[in-house]
Amino acid sequence: MPDVQWPLTNDRSCSSASAIYVDTIRENNLFQLVDQPTRFRKNQNPSLLDLILVNDPHLIASTEFLPPFGRSDHVTSVSKVQLSIPKSSKVTKRIKIINYDALNTKLQNIVWSDVLQSTDCVESMWSAFTSTLSHELETCTTYRSKVVILSKPWIDQSMLRMMRTKKSLWQRYLRSRRDTDSWLPERQCFRVCRDLE
Repeated sequence: MPDVQWPLTNDRSCSSASAIYVDTIRENNLFQLVDQPTRFRKNQNPSLLDLILVNDPHLIASTEFLPPFGRSDHVTSVSKVQLSIPKSSKVTKRIKIINYDALNTKLQNIVWSDVLQSTDCVESMWSAFTSTLSHELETCTTYRSKVVILSKPWIDQSMLRMMRTKKSLWQRYLRSRRDTDSWLPERQCFRVCRDLE
């Protein structure tokens, strides 16, 4: 759109396609920050072709123009963006890990008739049952601390869900390693990875 004059003025002497483009920029309250020609070609006037459009002119700290790459006739524009990303807050979570195999073995080795026959009252039997179960559960439980970073602004909930799905599919594939089952998690994992991109 060579007929658009930058910075924009109220002059409406451009083509209909250019006028639509200019109207879109104005309607969306965008600012064009490049103020010098960005394309230089022999025997032609320098032209401003590369634009930086923002809705807040204070978003860009600075823009500098460097020599072109290789044989390109466009200058290289480098802009420094000012972003306010909140500092990541770390939370330590305590994770409970239960060894269910050991718990099953311990519960099978308990003589429940001895535990429950000590009284005739149903509430006392229930209390003996729950306290025995809680004690055995506690002996088969270990705790681990895990640091979780809460703020990752570039990762939203749907991406986290896909990452967890990918991880669980991969772990399922590693556990099975059977030729008949391996294609399913592998294929699902491929789909999730493609969606993450």
